[in-house]
Amino acid sequence: MLASTVLLTGCAEKQQASTSLPTTEPAPTTESLPPLGPADLPMPNEAREQTVDGAEAFTQYYVELYNHALRTLDTTHMRDLSEECETCDALADQVDRVAAAGQEHDGGQVRIVASTPPYLAGNEAQLVFDVAQAPLSITQAGSPVEGQSMPEYSSTGGGGVLRWDDARATWVLTQWNVP
Repeated sequence: MLASTVLLTGCAEKQQASTSLPTTEPAPTTESLPPLGPADLPMPNEAREQTVDGAEAFTQYYVELYNHALRTLDTTHMRDLSEECETCDALADQVDRVAAAGQEHDGGQVRIVASTPPYLAGNEAQLVFDVAQAPLSITQAGSPVEGQSMPEYSSTGGGGVLRWDDARATWVLTQWNVP
């Protein structure tokens, strides 16, 4: 009993607080991060989370970013949020060619019509999703350019691979598969 009393009183003695406690920087919140994407289509906060929901939200956002590029002929943000993605680059290059020729897109909006939950492994997310694209015509001065139209298109079993970018706290698209 004496030993337990000594142990308990030893713990009850006042101790000087350490003045060399480690400091930690709070993790940045999505509200404190610099914005990404165009001013009229900023990336939503949930797309900047390294979670299953964040990967899904980013994928949906990237598709909307492509639709935005079709309307505005500006691929800056598509390219900024993809990296070594051949399909992304090919789509952005096609939009840039239309812009360079003084043409425009009429239609062509893409939407995800079905998807599976992303599979997260470290800094990578893999997704399977189906897309549909509205009919698309390339126009010049409001008139369709002959041979530059495409009917409605749907693909199943496509998908993508995302990589988490710690420095910017965002996903980036590294692979977009469209069968």
